[in-house]
Amino acid sequence: MPKNIILLMTDQHRLDHAGFAGGAVATPNLDRIAEGVGFTSCLTVNPVCTPARAALLTGRYSRQVGELQMSGDLSLQIPTYPQALQRAGYHTTGIGKFHLLQTWPWETAPGRGLDLVALRQRMCGYGFDQVWETAGKQQAIRNYCEHAAHLDSKGLLQAYRDWAISCGPNFNTPDRRPEEDGNPWPFAEADHVDVLTGDRIVRGILDRPRDRPFFIFGSFCSPHKPFDPPQRFLDQVPYEEVDDFIPGPGTLSIDDKRLLWKKRRAYKAMVRMIDEQIGRVFETLEAEQVLQDTVLMFTSDHGEMMGDHFRIQKQVPWKESVLVPTAIRHPDHLRSARNGSPVEIID
Repeated sequence: MPKNIILLMTDQHRLDHAGFAGGAVATPNLDRIAEGVGFTSCLTVNPVCTPARAALLTGRYSRQVGELQMSGDLSLQIPTYPQALQRAGYHTTGIGKFHLLQTWPWETAPGRGLDLVALRQRMCGYGFDQVWETAGKQQAIRNYCEHAAHLDSKGLLQAYRDWAISCGPNFNTPDRRPEEDGNPWPFAEADHVDVLTGDRIVRGILDRPRDRPFFIFGSFCSPHKPFDPPQRFLDQVPYEEVDDFIPGPGTLSIDDKRLLWKKRRAYKAMVRMIDEQIGRVFETLEAEQVLQDTVLMFTSDHGEMMGDHFRIQKQVPWKESVLVPTAIRHPDHLRSARNGSPVEIID
């Protein structure tokens, strides 16, 4: 039987926050994937969420699929690699953030966006037998997704949306700052979107068909803003005032720097949280005795400027925005390799 395949993905994860790349935070479980090969010069093809994700799913550049910015839906007429896996006999499951349906305007009022739960069958059209979709932390303000439905079932959805709004919109320069961002996740850890995503990936492994290989796409929403790690992960990362920001066209005030230091800590803590979820994937594969039958891959859609060049977020061609941690673990090939050659997430 062919190898199972699991592709794990983060959102807005810069390369220097992966342990195998000599990063600023320990990621022992991600590093286990990089025991095969870890790529230290992997570039996104577009440092914006929707275009990068559409490119990854199709293996084509943004201009080839008509996704150049955060607008429009990925056409169902464009072939995807999950469709190819289906034809090869794989059972395919998509879990977490897809961000392929983007027809609603950004000024859409809270709760007035897409019902992604109701649109599950459309997402299956991209090549998935099963779909459990999250909208993303900020997009769940407007859209209804599996995470929103979970919070709704606990009477927490409105409180979540109010909190996410308080963290502020997406600014591109660090001198416009919502002070609430960078604080701990204000609800139970089990209700965090990425913990729930980890739960679903584990469930996908446990519920896999036994008569054919499986493919799981597991896509986390962190470390994209809001910078919202549960307190347990924040406690694992010290607060540090290290003034090593790459200079840019503006000048960081001391207040700008203090908020960025706070966000840096939260960003690292979110990476730690995701690394724990990757550890759960390994534990489940080992318990099910299928680790040696499974190829694991990891990547991200783009990076995060985090104050460098007087920028935050992404959207620019600097390395902080375009270099992403990428790794592959194949049980029969690749042993502790590091590859510094330029590669892209569509390769």
